[in-house]
Amino acid sequence: MDNCLFAYKQLDVGAFYFDTLTKNYCIKLSPARYFDLDHNRVSGFTDNHANDSDEKRYMKANAEWW
Repeated sequence: MDNCLFAYKQLDVGAFYFDTLTKNYCIKLSPARYFDLDHNRVSGFTDNHANDSDEKRYMKANAEWW
């Protein structure tokens, strides 16, 4: 399963992903901000700094909008 996980900095802007720690679906807006679909809000990382962590906890996901 580890090969299915990505660091946030590896995701492209606009990528739809699942955060395995928080169990939320999100869309990457920038290196420092994301839209949390489960809570319907824009959030960011500490002090709005880019998430440069190498921690691999994000899974790329697919979305279908109706």
